[in-house]
Amino acid sequence: MERSERLRRRRQGGWRRATLALAFVATLPLGCRGIVGLDDFRKVECPGAVCAEPFDGSVPSEDASVDASLDARVDAPPGAAPVSWARWKMPNYGDSGLPNPPSLSPVTGGVVDAVTGLVWQQAPLDPLSQPNAESTCRAQPGGPWRLPKRIELISLLDYGPAADGGRRKVFIDSVAFPNVKNVRVWSSSEVRPFTGGSEQAYWVVNFETGAAETLPQSSEARALCVKDK
Repeated sequence: MERSERLRRRRQGGWRRATLALAFVATLPLGCRGIVGLDDFRKVECPGAVCAEPFDGSVPSEDASVDASLDARVDAPPGAAPVSWARWKMPNYGDSGLPNPPSLSPVTGGVVDAVTGLVWQQAPLDPLSQPNAESTCRAQPGGPWRLPKRIELISLLDYGPAADGGRRKVFIDSVAFPNVKNVRVWSSSEVRPFTGGSEQAYWVVNFETGAAETLPQSSEARALCVKDK
């Protein structure tokens, strides 16, 4: 009798350990999505429209389609920006041996990214609101400059090890961008649903933590203007 009870308890313990292990593995993708600001797929942006609810929690099918602009609902409020999905390769930072290693080249007036084909201003603008960041970027000489989309800012995040092997102090190439320290940087990507109100939130990238965050548009953050090569 005692032996049967010990076997039963051992099986229960094994099931508990297996359940905990599966739960831990399942949370890993959620953590990764949280870092880049895709932790809630129901709020993922659709081209020029409010997303239809995905039936399985994944990115809505219209987003993945080549005719997304025709399939997506067109009930976004006036002022909602269309979404530009990345149509370029994402750089792979660190010594991982993966394709598309970063290639950032400081030049006169900016930094050229040979992988994405984007050109960045090297120094961030002083702290300002999101609407002022948009207009200030457009007014920069040598343009057309603009405020980057969230995915464009995320392409600059460097999660590779620090040069001295210690903890990273900033999640960006500090050689190419020596003036980008522990700052939050505005994007032009609004947080959906778009309300158009004075406290409408926009996505920022925090180069101190390496995470995507949200801020009301009236708050102040820095800005890195970008243009196409």
